[in-house]
Amino acid sequence: MEIDIVSKRENKLLRRLELDVVIKHFHSGTPQRAALREFIASQFKVDVDRVYVVKLISEYGIPISKGHIHIYDSKDIALEIEPDYIIKRNTSSTKN
Repeated sequence: MEIDIVSKRENKLLRRLELDVVIKHFHSGTPQRAALREFIASQFKVDVDRVYVVKLISEYGIPISKGHIHIYDSKDIALEIEPDYIIKRNTSSTKN
């Protein structure tokens, strides 16, 4: 899995970093949200609990996906701001 950051924006009001990414997954299917969260957390040297994958869309016929990711200043801020369905999608242990 290879990730290219298309845009990176600091949102000071919501105390988060907003990323638009392109994920290249040539020898596998679309990455699961949990794997993507761990990868982004390791790249930015933050705790996984602060990273939320908001959107993950696969391109038709090619092994490329586009995503939108939020990295918060703290876990508490994330839980306060992110909608419940996004939190559930990112923390569910079943299929993501």
